[in-house]
Amino acid sequence: MRPDKSPSGIAKLRLALAAVRRGEHPRDKLAIAYVLVLYPLFPLARFLRKLGLHLPGPGWLVREYRCGSEGFIYRCPGDGPYFLFCDPRHDPGVRDIVNRLNEGIFVDVGSHVGFFSLPAARKLAGRGGVVAIEPHPIRFEFLRDNVCRNRLDNVICLPYALSDRDGQGIIYDLDRTLGEHTRDVSFAPTQGRPISVNLRKLDTVCQELGLDTVSVVKIDVEGFEANVIAGMSQTIARWSPQVVFEALTPQAVESCRRVLASFGYAIRPVDSTNYLAERLAT
Repeated sequence: MRPDKSPSGIAKLRLALAAVRRGEHPRDKLAIAYVLVLYPLFPLARFLRKLGLHLPGPGWLVREYRCGSEGFIYRCPGDGPYFLFCDPRHDPGVRDIVNRLNEGIFVDVGSHVGFFSLPAARKLAGRGGVVAIEPHPIRFEFLRDNVCRNRLDNVICLPYALSDRDGQGIIYDLDRTLGEHTRDVSFAPTQGRPISVNLRKLDTVCQELGLDTVSVVKIDVEGFEANVIAGMSQTIARWSPQVVFEALTPQAVESCRRVLASFGYAIRPVDSTNYLAERLAT
């Protein structure tokens, strides 16, 4: 979780207690507490990595846990603190955009296990739907299960990695050892295992699904947002959707800004790591 400002010690404790309370069953609360207890070991894990030694991450012991948020139950992999993404304070700018949905199709690129796809589907029930796109095979399994578990019938789940071309590609999983990771699952090589994925442009996805509208596209793909945007030129030309994207560095912001400007879009920040792009009035 990357909050808008660094929380105080008391605020961190409140976040931790809130996370534990979100566990659906006692075993889930224990699993979440276990993952939280490992946090003080991160400095030691970093030090040991420099020596070529590795502490096992939480996924070695916790396969999964379930947590609740705003009326949803999310089944999450046990290898990380994904329960923090359930917190309504996470990515507040994106949540505000989801809360303002009223019709059309919401495309969630990098859906993870559905932290934004599920609330968007509920907002659009009877008036639109969600296309949830997640290339990681384990997360995709959890995503589909969460859609089913929460009885949402207006979500299409696709196991693709979106890019600026169609074809095949490789994404790299997280390093499963304990400690902080600079980025999540990504096209950028890491010490995690490589995973072969199908690449699609968003334009291709819209054509394959026969969509007749797209209102909002949310993109969170760990530094490759500009590639995704470059692959949606026809989507932008047809429907001028809002585009909300994560960008963690000035270079990433500038790359996205340049591509979007070529489509007549301007961007503005909506929280500490996310930006909203909208087409300029002509």
